[in-house]
Amino acid sequence: MNYKYEIINYDQNTPSKVMYLNLSSETHKTELHWHREPELVYVIEGQAECPRNGETTLVNEGDFILFNSEDVHLVRPVVGTSVRLVCIQLSFEYMRMFCKSIDSVVFDLSVFPQTKQKLIVVLKEIFHMQKQQLHILTKTTSVKFLLTRFHRL
Repeated sequence: MNYKYEIINYDQNTPSKVMYLNLSSETHKTELHWHREPELVYVIEGQAECPRNGETTLVNEGDFILFNSEDVHLVRPVVGTSVRLVCIQLSFEYMRMFCKSIDSVVFDLSVFPQTKQKLIVVLKEIFHMQKQQLHILTKTTSVKFLLTRFHRL
């Protein structure tokens, strides 16, 4: 397999990285990669194709995908389209403060569908708060809480 390790750099005051992306299949090129940080990708508009560990998932508008730590993945628009996304990468070390067993945790939202719905609400709020950094920090903390509260070993 041809994939690379991605180093995630954080602002020292924010233990998460939030990115607002507009991607076009004509110009966006990405490679399979992995990192220790869990990542949520929320589709605001369009549809994203998300290969993860050898299986591809289509993520529709208003839904998201969660990449666990060390998942080999990428995010791209469906061929011939564009997609608007919010990507949130959560600091692995920060999450360890709340979940000591983070090294062996797999976040599986199919086990807790009510948590997935709560996360969608928070992800929508993060999208609408693009310019309000303090509020985004509060909402990403909510994401971390929901994930670490509902996980399996």
